[in-house]
Amino acid sequence: MIKPSTLLSIALLSAVPTLISAQVTDMPTGYKMVWSDEFNGTQLDEKAWNIEVNGDGGGNQELQFYRRDNVSVADGNLVLTARRENYSNRSFTSGRINSRQKAAFKHGIIQARIKMPKTSNGLWPAYWMMGNDYGQVGWPRCGEIDIVEMGHFNGIANGTQDSYFAGTLHFGKSASNEDHQMISQDYTAPDSNKVANGDYHIITVEWDNNNLYMYYDLKGFSAAQKRQARYFSTNISASTDINSPGTYFQKPFFLIFNLAVGGSFTNIYSPA
Repeated sequence: MIKPSTLLSIALLSAVPTLISAQVTDMPTGYKMVWSDEFNGTQLDEKAWNIEVNGDGGGNQELQFYRRDNVSVADGNLVLTARRENYSNRSFTSGRINSRQKAAFKHGIIQARIKMPKTSNGLWPAYWMMGNDYGQVGWPRCGEIDIVEMGHFNGIANGTQDSYFAGTLHFGKSASNEDHQMISQDYTAPDSNKVANGDYHIITVEWDNNNLYMYYDLKGFSAAQKRQARYFSTNISASTDINSPGTYFQKPFFLIFNLAVGGSFTNIYSPA
């Protein structure tokens, strides 16, 4: 069976930007490329991406207003830039894009090559996916795959914010405390390979009918290489149980890249 492979190139920058660019790991036998964006040229391809413009705080009390001006393409990178500036009753501006209704994928291997900013006690860069039926069923019923998020308050408290990140699944029949389910697994990269060290890092998702895995700087697809690089693993076998992840992760998901500032993830609710 031919399995899809989706490759991206991205950079998430703060003023300080975040940079995202393309794949570097050879795909295993049986996979073929079905979609990629190398972010060539000087403008974002809006046939593939939507640029978000809003200051709603993302449901997390974030401090930024997302503007088109904070999204750019340069040198084979998507660049998202956060700036400290007053705009529309917000203290910061930043960038966020998504591929909703333009590019969505069910199962396969998805890779992004990302240069993260130093999180600086308040930046919250994220690479994630949302069920393409979000507009019909809402959140969290659509399912959410947070592939990598940095800037969590635990990393800030421990002084490891440039190494500490997590992969998380959100799902459930409604957003109530009883119905919202979450599977989260965190990881602290070694000092020799910190995430926010000025280098690009390869973030890989391997997703099939039964399992969803995430890898940090995966070198290849041998069992030993995957075991060494894996930071998230869970079973998503198809299910009719409304509380099981298998009910929510057997359908197409679209991509999102954003650079948030503050909010509940960071436990920072006002500008310093």
